[in-house]
Formats: sequence, C-alpha cells, structure tokens
Amino acid sequence: MKIELVNHACYIVDTGSIRILCDPWLSGHIFDRGWRLLKDSNTNINDLEYDYIWISHEHPDHFHTPTLNEIKGPKTFFYQETKDKKVKNWLEKKGHKVIEMEDWKPFNLPDNSKLTVTKVSDDSWMSVKKGDELLLNLNDCVVNTKEQCKEIITNIGIPLVLMTQFSFSSWIGNEGDGYWNRKCADNVLERVKLQTEELLPNYVIPFASFVKFAHRDNDWMNNYSNKIEDVIPYIEPTATAIPMYLGQRWNIGDEPPEDMSFLWYTNDDIHVKTWDKDIPFREILTEFEYYQKNIKKQNSWLAIRLLKWCGLLPTTTIYLEDNNIGINFCIVDGIKPSRTHKDDCDVSMKAETFINVLRYEWGRGTLTVNGRFKANYDKMWRFFRQTKIAYANNVGKKVPLTLSLRELLSKYKPFGEKLWKYTT
Repeated sequence: MKIELVNHACYIVDTGSIRILCDPWLSGHIFDRGWRLLKDSNTNINDLEYDYIWISHEHPDHFHTPTLNEIKGPKTFFYQETKDKKVKNWLEKKGHKVIEMEDWKPFNLPDNSKLTVTKVSDDSWMSVKKGDELLLNLNDCVVNTKEQCKEIITNIGIPLVLMTQFSFSSWIGNEGDGYWNRKCADNVLERVKLQTEELLPNYVIPFASFVKFAHRDNDWMNNYSNKIEDVIPYIEPTATAIPMYLGQRWNIGDEPPEDMSFLWYTNDDIHVKTWDKDIPFREILTEFEYYQKNIKKQNSWLAIRLLKWCGLLPTTTIYLEDNNIGINFCIVDGIKPSRTHKDDCDVSMKAETFINVLRYEWGRGTLTVNGRFKANYDKMWRFFRQTKIAYANNVGKKVPLTLSLRELLSKYKPFGEKLWKYTT
C-alpha cells in the first residue's frame, strides 16, 4: 500500500487499485475563526485521484463542508453509523452515496482489501487491510488504555502502520495556567507512546495536528502545542517514526521519505486575526429568540421549566468583553443585564463568540475547541449546563427522553483528569 499525506488529517491510502481519500480539509479557517491549517494546500479536491471518501467524524477539520461542496459529481462515502444521521443526510442531499459502517464489521472493497470503521465516542478510527499489510488510522480517537489496544488487536490484528494525532486541540484552562496546558500536551505524547508500545506497529505516522490556533483570543495556546520533533522520541525505538510533509508519498515498507516535516513550522505568513465584528446588543437578543424557539421545538419545554423551578438550571452570568456589559443568561428566563462585576462572571467572551454559541447547536462545542473564552473555574459549570441542552440536540439527544438527567447535571471542570487526560 501507498500513503500520500494531503494535509492535516487528510491523506490518501492506495491499495494498488483502490484509492481512499480521508477527512479532506484543504484550506480556510474553522471553529469560528479559531483554527487554521499550518499550510493551506495548493490543490483543489477535484485535482485529487480517489475512488472513495472516508469521514471520521463531524468536526470541521475532518468533515469540512466548504471542501466537500467543491466536489464535482457524485461520490461514495464511508461514515460511522449514527443515530442522528446528520452527516449521512447532508451528503445524500448533495447526491452522494453513503455506506454506513458498523463497528468492527469489515467492508470488502472490489480488490479484496478490507475497510473497517469503529466508533470511539463521537469519533471513529479506520483500518485498511490488503494482504499482510494493515494500516490503522486512529486520528483523534482517544485510545489511551491497554485494554482498548488489546480489543483492537483482537478484532483486526496488529497494524503494520499506525497513524495518530500528536498534539492537543482544545481548551484546557485560561491563559496563564501554563502548567495544565503543558500537562495536557505531554499527556498526548504519552498516549502516542502507549499506542506504539501496545499496538506494536512497525511504523508510526504522527499527523492530524498540523493546525494553529488562529485568533488573538487563543493565539497563546500555540505556545503549548506539540511539534513533530516533540513526538519522535515517544515513538522510537519501539517503532520507526515516519514524519511526513504536505504532499509527500510513501510506499509502506520502503525507506522513509525525506524528513521535510520541519517545513510545517517555517515561512508562516498567515497572520493571526486581530479584530472582531462589532455586535450590537439587540442582535444578541434576536439570536436568543431563535435559540430558545429551537430548544422549545426539539424538547419538552415543560420538563425544562421544571428543571429551572427545581433549581437545576441556575442562571449563568456572562461578561461580553467588547460590549463591556455583564448579562444574566437562562434558556427559560432569557437574557437580561447583570450588575455582576466582570471578574465575578462565570465566563467572559466577545459578543461575536457568544453569537456563535446561540446561532449553532454545535456552537458550544466550537467554543471548547477554539478556547475563545475565559472562565471562572468555580462557576463555569453554570454556563455549560445552560448550553448543554442545545449542544445535546446537535447529536440527537432530547429532554427528557434521550438526554439523561445525569448527563445534563454533570459539572464541566477545567483541567481535571477527564479534560486534560482525554482531550482530543
């Protein structure tokens, strides 16, 4: 088999007669202008040769709709089986065919190679087996225990090649809390080491981390991101590291390609954004009206009001930095000015960032990835509880039937074990 790294998490695996394109994102900002590629590709998706496309999960650095919208003609996609069918439905409306993949169940490709896709939380990994060669792409999947590795080997065998993420990619704590950000970055390196030692690959390709935090609100997070050179010692001498650069190809088993990975971090001429759109307060109120209507439409409003009446949905305070105003935010009671001092608010962010939370069901998830906010660690849980219902609706969970009370009431904690240890 051959591997061509296109960009970030996007690559093409070539079995000799079948070419599978994975997670295409070739250019542009994502996550509310919070991320960008270290290097944009100088190619269009229609310039790439492939027979199938696999999408690992819904995050825009893997399911990048602007890139997919450029595709000319119908294609066949592989995607994990989900309850909400959102990605499947979107692709089918574009005229594409979608093959839903059951966990651990291999799909026989026309050349007798086998493709397997298995979910890990909302993510999924993919393996391709051709003859004695087995490629395993874990991308963002949190596989960090010996038991998980043993389960993979039991079901698909020992991979010849492992591809895995090597840096963290979400908010860990506020600017200034460097210890926990460094701890998280180190933990991802330890995860790569564990995967290498337990999955026993001959080769490891570190990838899916060729991005930069791209806004003035989160640029500081780049100080803690891992680079290729940081992960190599965690791979060797257990396996051979195969660092790859944009557009490089490698025949599995041949000598590694020339190490050009340092080029990811040079000649960076794309500047961090230094401005935000001015958002009048009345626009926030208008967006909230749509936000609340959508919640009412998808959930039992009576159940939500009962949660509020029982004290389980306490009002959260948000400081809007550019509007220089604090607000009380509650999905039942609405948005009202607050006299809470900005230092005592649960969270603070720009109005444009808050608009993104209101406008899109996945907006809260975007916020925790791009880190464009500051949090009062003791009180932030109130903001995350207030925004949990809309975020759960994004993946098909509703109050009260499929969003459990336990899940709704769980407190979101900064830099705790679940956050820094399992960050993806």
